[in-house]
Amino acid sequence: MDSLYARLARHWDELFPPDSEREAFLDGLIPEKGRVLELGCGSGATAKALASLGRSVWATDLDEAMVHHAKSTASGLFLDTHHGFPPEGHVHFSVADMLGGMQEIHPEQAHVILCLGNTLPHLESGHQLAQFFQHAYDALLDDGILVVQMLDYTNIRDQGALQLPLLSAGGLEFYRSQRYDPERGRIIFETLVKDSQTQEERQHYLTPFTPGALTGYAAEKGFSDGQFLGNWHGEDFDGHSSWFVALFRKKVRES
Repeated sequence: MDSLYARLARHWDELFPPDSEREAFLDGLIPEKGRVLELGCGSGATAKALASLGRSVWATDLDEAMVHHAKSTASGLFLDTHHGFPPEGHVHFSVADMLGGMQEIHPEQAHVILCLGNTLPHLESGHQLAQFFQHAYDALLDDGILVVQMLDYTNIRDQGALQLPLLSAGGLEFYRSQRYDPERGRIIFETLVKDSQTQEERQHYLTPFTPGALTGYAAEKGFSDGQFLGNWHGEDFDGHSSWFVALFRKKVRES
């Protein structure tokens, strides 16, 4: 019998509907017929949307149930290839973590790398964050762009906790909360999925990276200082939004 979390994967797009503003922003950012690597793709909604707009997409997620769901709902967009990016207008899905996902593709092939939906804080340390930026630098073409979306943990650390809204779909209820552990310096992310008969709980530790930390590690690995936005309309992040989008451009090598 499927676990409740496996069932949850099949209803992911109901819980988190496609974001037309995000898709429009990315469509304007990514070159026409560009190659996109998405890390932590979840149900594959963004990857499939970009493939349908003519991009070549390689998308990874660590959750096997999510990747299975993404493949099963990609219709004619999915193409199973292990020899580089798929043709334009197609997406390849694979099971991999963030660091491994960037090493699946050939170096200097991606125009854009996406790490959306608060995926980045699943890295465990500053050392792993440094590896993340190094792998991203290696995977991107010169002048390529790394896009990171994540929660602003400055406010969460000050307040001590964040209770996210209850979500429900397919007879399931999905509870999520985050609280700061000052002794570990990390965020405890607790989730609960329940139906009418049973429930499952999971707990993960997240690392509350700050915009300053991202900028510092990115600069060390050869990226621009970064542009921080407070929404998908392109407005500057002013610290009042609960999340931000950071854009880091790989500097063109001097000849």
